[in-house]
Amino acid sequence: MACRHDSCATEAKIPTTYRQLFEAALDEHLQAIFDFSARLSTTPPEATAVALKALVDVGLSELECLDLIQSAATFGWANRLEAAGLQA
Repeated sequence: MACRHDSCATEAKIPTTYRQLFEAALDEHLQAIFDFSARLSTTPPEATAVALKALVDVGLSELECLDLIQSAATFGWANRLEAAGLQA
């Protein structure tokens, strides 16, 4: 299943090796994690309480949500710096 929100990078910007990740068929649990991580990495303001609730709804604990948020935010930030030609 492809990423379900418009903020994901356009197909032209996604290297072929990573495109498979966006097109992979994921179960509901992994899809929620993927969607939230992609949202937080590409457009942090869209990672709202409603988006976070989707993680809780598929069984993530508060600690797992915190770990996911910290990981996705850190890597998203580093990727944006790299894309801008800067280093973290």
